[in-house]
Amino acid sequence: MYKTHYMEAEINWEDVKKKEARGSGDLDLGEVHEIECSDIIVEKGIIDKIFYRIPKSLAINFDGHVLHLNISKENLKKYEIESLAPSITEQLESTTEINAGGGSSGGIQMEDKGP
Repeated sequence: MYKTHYMEAEINWEDVKKKEARGSGDLDLGEVHEIECSDIIVEKGIIDKIFYRIPKSLAINFDGHVLHLNISKENLKKYEIESLAPSITEQLESTTEINAGGGSSGGIQMEDKGP
């Protein structure tokens, strides 16, 4: 567990995962998807998802339910990212699920036709 200070706010970054993110003027940014070294990855939408990579330095505070960020609607577009690569944890979980299935592990089985 680690804490950092940004804009005089102490935030435990593990606590903000899966919590709501809001910008200036109560702007709905979506949900905190992931925390990286210096960035917050925010996911907005259910079907047509949009991801934003927002610097932690824009964090104002976290009240236990909502992460408040110093970002306006006009500046939001510059933080939008095309897609989100799977995290190492997601890759590991995906590989574990595939390998746990048993069977031929996706290989091709050849029939032995004999002589």
